[in-house]
Amino acid sequence: MEPSPVPLNLALNLGKISPFPPKAGQPYPPARNHPRWKEIYKLHDNFLMKEWPFESKKDRDMVPSRNYAGFATWCVPSADFDRMVWAGRITGIFFVLDDYVDNDKDLSKIPAFKQAAEVPGLENLLHPEDKAEIAYHNIFAEIKRDVPPDIFKQLTKLTSDWWDSHQHGRFKTFDDYSNIRRVDTGILMSHAWFRYTLGINLSDEEVFHPLMCEAEGIVSDHIGLVNDYISYLKERVSNTDDRNIIRILMDQQGCNYNEAVKIVVEKIREKEKNFIIAGLAVINDPILGKNPEVHRWVSNLPYVMGGHHAWGQTSSRYIVENKCEVALPSLDYAAEETPTDDRVDN
Repeated sequence: MEPSPVPLNLALNLGKISPFPPKAGQPYPPARNHPRWKEIYKLHDNFLMKEWPFESKKDRDMVPSRNYAGFATWCVPSADFDRMVWAGRITGIFFVLDDYVDNDKDLSKIPAFKQAAEVPGLENLLHPEDKAEIAYHNIFAEIKRDVPPDIFKQLTKLTSDWWDSHQHGRFKTFDDYSNIRRVDTGILMSHAWFRYTLGINLSDEEVFHPLMCEAEGIVSDHIGLVNDYISYLKERVSNTDDRNIIRILMDQQGCNYNEAVKIVVEKIREKEKNFIIAGLAVINDPILGKNPEVHRWVSNLPYVMGGHHAWGQTSSRYIVENKCEVALPSLDYAAEETPTDDRVDN
């Protein structure tokens, strides 16, 4: 899948407020890793392998190849280093949590993690000896010390919404998929800690403004489609593909695998074009556009799309032995160089 052929004039209009100077021929959506990604990956891996209660040594030893922290470093390449360390850790926690809760279909664990994010101390956990709850609580406690109370409340609300999105059945139609997937990708929640790494504090009125919700929602749609595109083989092998858009299209529209993949790629490109329109609507709004921090945030959102796209190709999370008679779709991306002088925390 080649980089998007989005009209250059539209892409450059948004690129003028990008965290990095736009270059002629720059791909869209852009992809660039954080200049200190190696350090962030290592700090994340050491933390997760020490603090998380993995079921086996094999699962624990696989952490470095997963590159979980890379999801954050690719999505917010201009972030503050110290805050990105914690964002990398919370990213890893949510990936293992998603497997811990969703794959086991044990939704009874959800109230404990909701509580762990908000309580003032370990003694207030639902299960004070549970290492998973402790690790989860400690990360939120660290972020809580570093942000205003209203911003922390915003983060926990978006996180709670993500937890609630787990409680749904099989998608029956594409509309079912679209409405629920926008939240259950976890990207709307991730945006909260991405803003944290950038030191961007937006009010509830700005975060939940219909124009901002649409721009962020399109990014979430894009990531859900790309994720399903690259994870289909893994999910088919493990017989967990019933909520994957490729499987849904094959079941609902009676198309074959190759036809479904083509539809998904078209929808991905459609989302990339739609975001430019939605992003410009936010920064040109007479109310939202008054805040320079809104401009900073919107300018990073293309990096969330391109960064997730790139990260998915560097993590072993989606690599499995191909036991199916389908080829893993090609998902090319063009990454920008990340020179050391682009560091924001020298």
